[in-house]
Amino acid sequence: MKNTASASANRFPATKPKAASWRVWAGRIALVLLLLIVVKAVTVGLAYLEFSNALSEVRALAAAPDAAALSPSVSRVSAAAGRLAAEARLFSPLLTLAGGDGCAAARLVDIAGAAAITGENFSTITGPLLIAAQTANADSAESGIDITALRDAWPSAGQQAELQTVVARLQSSAPCANVSPAFQEYAEAGDGALLLLDMATNLPLNDMLHDGARWLVVFNNTDELRATGGFTTAYVEITVEDGLLTWELDNSYSADNNDTWDQHPPTPMPMGVYMGLPKWLFRDANWSPDHRTTAQQALDFYVQDNFVPMPDGLITVNMTAIETLARYLPPLEVAGEPFNADNALDRLRQAWGEDADVSSSDSERKDFLVEFASDLANGLIDNLQPRSLPRLVSALREMLHQRDIMIYATDPNIAVYFAARGWDGALLTPIGDYLMVVDSNLGYNKVTPRVEQTIIYSVDLTDAAAPSASLDLNYVNTNENVNYRLCAYHHAGITTRGPDTYDLRMWGCYWDYIRVFFTPGSAMQGYDVHPVPGEWMPIGRHGQRAKIDAWREGAYTGIGTFLIVPTEDSRLVSFEYTLPALVIMPAADGGSRYQLTIQQQAGAPSAELNVHITLPPGASVSSVSPRSMQADLNEVSFNGTLDADWSLVIDYR
Repeated sequence: MKNTASASANRFPATKPKAASWRVWAGRIALVLLLLIVVKAVTVGLAYLEFSNALSEVRALAAAPDAAALSPSVSRVSAAAGRLAAEARLFSPLLTLAGGDGCAAARLVDIAGAAAITGENFSTITGPLLIAAQTANADSAESGIDITALRDAWPSAGQQAELQTVVARLQSSAPCANVSPAFQEYAEAGDGALLLLDMATNLPLNDMLHDGARWLVVFNNTDELRATGGFTTAYVEITVEDGLLTWELDNSYSADNNDTWDQHPPTPMPMGVYMGLPKWLFRDANWSPDHRTTAQQALDFYVQDNFVPMPDGLITVNMTAIETLARYLPPLEVAGEPFNADNALDRLRQAWGEDADVSSSDSERKDFLVEFASDLANGLIDNLQPRSLPRLVSALREMLHQRDIMIYATDPNIAVYFAARGWDGALLTPIGDYLMVVDSNLGYNKVTPRVEQTIIYSVDLTDAAAPSASLDLNYVNTNENVNYRLCAYHHAGITTRGPDTYDLRMWGCYWDYIRVFFTPGSAMQGYDVHPVPGEWMPIGRHGQRAKIDAWREGAYTGIGTFLIVPTEDSRLVSFEYTLPALVIMPAADGGSRYQLTIQQQAGAPSAELNVHITLPPGASVSSVSPRSMQADLNEVSFNGTLDADWSLVIDYR
């Protein structure tokens, strides 16, 4: 007993030093962590000061441009950004816990790190870029822009593999949600910087603008909607010779050659039947919803009619690009009048109206575009502040994302750059279910903006072996109902009511050829469409029964029908079809997944979108994306606006 007590007494005092030892070590660790945080905070602060000073230097030089001095200053900004990112990266995991703004801040840290990687390469092209810009603003701009120095300094594609990896990772990451309005500008600036980094590293500029290069830029009027934006109203031919980039604007009619008329193919069936067009020409090449196909068709017509070598590519600029640009700009005055997102398109229409008395085929008909662009550029120069410049880059990024601008290159090595970023306007090739509605205004008018569209897509997955879908398309013509007989007028007859103004061309009935493209393997089961009265046909007086036409675009099956929507009236068309069983895929959790991709038509007005998915009885939803989708028992619904591509994903068991 005595020995036991003694042993206990000997063990008891030994416990206190052990506990004390842990407290001492915990205190030491906490002190070290605190010191590290303080030191890191100091180094971050010093790095920020270095970055801020370098940025101020660049801003000062930008106010009085000096190409020789600007390049090393940009290099210092890039290096300082890299050091700041390296110092701040330790805090990135903590920043992501601070909601949307923290997520955006952490993303900015990553972008700053990416900016530092490009370092010397990005700085070396800054001076040549400035030289090119100064040439464009000089009195001699009419003779072109000297891009010799820019081409010499431009890094070769693939030169910086490390930056490519970082940029690809950032571009593929999900955008930060719930970013506050106060921080939104910084988030947009970061995304704009990412676009610049990508282009500075990967854009094959030397291959695109080699001596002898020729590019076409076409301008599409989305008020007269066609498959990838609108009727081609004008084009610019860009050429490069001896390092000098020059351009010339012309009316789209000027691309035609009467001597080659017989060599042109017939128009696609709807243009021939409903518009009375016997031959397919450059201005009407925009028929395929796949921009690559449309662009190549336009280039083929251009080569055939003008006896020139095949151009290097075609860039499409849709009229909606003006509205997208205006959303990112501060309030401006252009030619003495306000210019903003609410009136941008109307300002362009107003400019068109000033030349309304000029014949459509007159070579000077589109000169107003040059004057409008010049007024807009002058307004930007006079009103834009340096801190707003990143928003211009963000506007370009949005134009490319929304297909306001699409780029097609005939050289596969160049084309791969634009295709990888989704800038070539190609049809998407996703897994799962697919839907695209394509409207083409065949009425010789500009009515498209006055028509409201609702898309209702319902999918029944009750039978996994034989899923089915139904599509309802409702069109409402908001134009005032003056006289139904106007649906009988050819566009030339409309002008007899008064002066040929742009507003008058936006008034009247809507002659629309609708195409719907869906998942390969789908099969039509039924439809409800409208007959076309003979007196409402734009050309001729032969009515059309209610019917649908079969179409195919690449891998996609499609159907089409002609629809006329009178003024102040509406029309509904419906389609029912089966879906292939492959639209239901295995989910990661062992359940099932249904994924739907809805592609928006380039240049089309936004439409109301309602999607309803019926799951098998007893099914439970595991997850949905986007989170705004509503799940109720075995029903899942989505209500939104089709103003961009949508990807809807439902996992269920």
